[in-house]
Amino acid sequence: MEPTREIFWNIQFAEIVYALAAIATVIFVYAIYRRIRIWRLGTPANRFNHLGKRIRDFIVIAVVDGIIHRKFFGLAGGLGHGRLSLNDLKPKEFYPGLAHFLIFTGCIVFLIATFLDFIGHYFFHFMYGSFYLGYSVVVDSFGILVIIGVILAIIRRYIQKPNRLDNKWDDLVALLLILVVVVTGFIVEGLRMAATELQVAPDWAPWSPGGYAMALAFSDLSEGALLTWHAIMWWFHALLSLGAIVYVSLFYSRLFHIIWDPINVFFRNLEPRGALNPIDFETTEIFGVSKIEEFTWKQLLDLDACTRCGRCQDACPAYFSGKALNPKQVIQDLENHLQELYPVLLSKKPVETRTDMISEVITEEVIWDCTTCRACQDACPVYIEHVDKIVDMRRNLA
Repeated sequence: MEPTREIFWNIQFAEIVYALAAIATVIFVYAIYRRIRIWRLGTPANRFNHLGKRIRDFIVIAVVDGIIHRKFFGLAGGLGHGRLSLNDLKPKEFYPGLAHFLIFTGCIVFLIATFLDFIGHYFFHFMYGSFYLGYSVVVDSFGILVIIGVILAIIRRYIQKPNRLDNKWDDLVALLLILVVVVTGFIVEGLRMAATELQVAPDWAPWSPGGYAMALAFSDLSEGALLTWHAIMWWFHALLSLGAIVYVSLFYSRLFHIIWDPINVFFRNLEPRGALNPIDFETTEIFGVSKIEEFTWKQLLDLDACTRCGRCQDACPAYFSGKALNPKQVIQDLENHLQELYPVLLSKKPVETRTDMISEVITEEVIWDCTTCRACQDACPVYIEHVDKIVDMRRNLA
């Protein structure tokens, strides 16, 4: 008998999950569409130019900053050019970089595993033998790493509490959703293994280390209890996973940065650093930016892409000198202002009295404190363009 498993073992009416998944997908796609409509309120920006270069650079950045996590680990820019030394690693960034790396890579492996399960169940049956055992140990191992990463992130945010992080309730919800989804997945696997593999093929079980640990914990339960609890936990796990997608869509959770960040990186500015967009004084009626809609669509996308990691704050010399400027706070204040004017799906109604953006949302003192050194942009892992927004508001004041 070759090692394998049944995808919908012990589950009746499993096809209902596909209907629920379709509903969750529609809600998710609508949330994206609604947000794109808000970006289109901004002014035009030619970010579809140099498509060949954009695609090539995006692939490099996906590897260097996405997979290797260069900026998350605090590595110097030389990595992208093949020049990296041990001195490029900043110890203070290793801890948060490691936590994000474990969560990110584990979730990517889960997505690939889900796709392989789907293909293996409906099209090409390859989930058996040595491949299945290798698949099991890889997926379970990365699941364990996700749990470790979430625990590290919770410790950092709620025990260490570094100054650059401002915790909101959604931050904890996002971390707990990831944690509970992974843990319940291991519980479902453990209940199945306790009822099947531990009974008929115990040699297979250690190849799924996470599920095996759970299976040993449940091994004393009766067969009827194992079947009942497996079905209950399977549906709980499935509904929680789909519910997480609905939650992210309706409440515009910070987890949405998974979608916006790659898009923001692709449309980043390719012009020389510090180059300003010229103003045609003969034809334009807008000088600089005084309202949120006068930013370009890409600048509005920037606001949504911000993950509030605070790396820009740590890099800003004006902030460290005690000035009012905090580049992270500038982006967040503009984002909050945008949300007040154009709320997400489940939120309060738009404000009736508009707050003046460049005197109340972003003060003149903050606008003039910026030295335009662009250290904030160098530190940002998702290539947010802080300085251009400040310069546009400064132009309006001038």
